[in-house]
Amino acid sequence: MVLKNQGLCSSCYEGLVSSSSPSSVPATFNVLDFGAKGDGKTDNTKAFDAAWSAACKLTGPTMLVPSGCTFLVKPISFSGPNCGLNIVFQLEGKIIAPTGSQAWGSGILQWIEFTKLSKITIKGNGVIEGQGSVWWSNSMADTPTDLKKDLQIFR
Repeated sequence: MVLKNQGLCSSCYEGLVSSSSPSSVPATFNVLDFGAKGDGKTDNTKAFDAAWSAACKLTGPTMLVPSGCTFLVKPISFSGPNCGLNIVFQLEGKIIAPTGSQAWGSGILQWIEFTKLSKITIKGNGVIEGQGSVWWSNSMADTPTDLKKDLQIFR
């Protein structure tokens, strides 16, 4: 079943197939099917949380962040321990952090957290953009050093 444009960015809905799949194929939970807009402005946190909650109930599902879209996501925790094994977080689009301090509330130190999970795979050609330059310019501290040497990315 092909989805129709429901206020989504035009490049991320064309030819998209919905999450329903034959039982022999692992289930795919596309964030667009859960209300994400992918326009770079709308808060997509609830849609990401709903897609994760649905995927978390199964073994071997894929949560898809599709290409061609930019998803604004506030602080979120993708967590278990009651999730099925072998979840794949397939990042093909772009996830961006909010730039206003009101999104963080008090006591929130992380933006995107994967915790209490077993056998999760995070892969794809997408981008996670923390928009750090906004925060660095407002900070008294020096800009952070390049952490790429400590980060493992699988494609």
